[in-house]
Amino acid sequence: MANLSDLNIGFEASDEAVSSLIMRYDEGDLVVEVDCQRGDVWDTKRSSKLIESVCLGLPLPIFYTFEREDQSELIDGKQRFLSILKFVNNEYKLRNLKALKHLNGKYFKDLTRSEQKQIKSHKLHVYSTHADSDEAKYEIFERLNTGGTTLKAQEIILGLNEGTVSEFAKTVSQRIIDNRQERLASNKHKQLDAKVLQLMFFTENELDSANVTSNKRILHDVLTAPNFEDKLTQDYVDEASNLVSLTKESSYKVSEMLWPERGTQTENHSFREVFIYVFSKIGILANTLSKAEWRVIADPLERKLADFIKEDEENLLAFTYSTSRLPARKLRGQIARELVSSLDSII
Repeated sequence: MANLSDLNIGFEASDEAVSSLIMRYDEGDLVVEVDCQRGDVWDTKRSSKLIESVCLGLPLPIFYTFEREDQSELIDGKQRFLSILKFVNNEYKLRNLKALKHLNGKYFKDLTRSEQKQIKSHKLHVYSTHADSDEAKYEIFERLNTGGTTLKAQEIILGLNEGTVSEFAKTVSQRIIDNRQERLASNKHKQLDAKVLQLMFFTENELDSANVTSNKRILHDVLTAPNFEDKLTQDYVDEASNLVSLTKESSYKVSEMLWPERGTQTENHSFREVFIYVFSKIGILANTLSKAEWRVIADPLERKLADFIKEDEENLLAFTYSTSRLPARKLRGQIARELVSSLDSII
């Protein structure tokens, strides 16, 4: 990530009526399909409380947009805006109101004309941000989302780049979960989406030995480069879901070699990143092999990685501590390239 001073971030503040923001959305000028927290959708109780605040004339938290040449992206305030939009469109009725109990059970159409006008004319504070790059957008979003559940950089980039490639990654992730190859835990979908996209990236790219590409840049490139859309086939769903699942298996095997005393092993994402790069070079071949045949390939790769980590403490720290720092990424890139080089003698 570049220094903040290099991102040329600016903003303009304005007050917009609810009706104005809804009109911009209806006309396609305002985009709200930002999916950084899948499943984080407000229920009617929470939405009703927001509408009650509007009816009471209370100011709402600031809404932030990121300005593009032809449209604005709502990068903070999605659930608040959708709660207002859905109520105005009569998609739910108010409930559990404390201060305005007489409005409980009412849709927008049931309100008096004066009450409807008060909602539509309510002023929303909007900060329109602008910058020279998407990198700045990610930085802005990450800094805005400091409350509640902390969002990781990969979740932010995935959420702010919804499209055919990200939808494909979701399809692969869901296949893995449906096949019980991964347990469904908090935000597991997003973690798997990122691994699928990393796999796609390395089918077309190599690790740069001088400056190992960060995961942020990998995800951004896959989600925005048009050439990756050629991979969006059913065959690749099968290939990618299998390869991503195999990286988990190999990650556990390496953990068992390094820490046999632990008994139950936990997932190491840095192990999986190395295997994602290596297995991307094996590709469809992995789908044609029996489990025993696959182990003939995977076993020596796992041993080589475990041996590398055991060599010295610096190698171990590259996989277990400050893993996002450039020196750690370079060390992991080094062993990943060595593992790929050894494939010719294994396969």
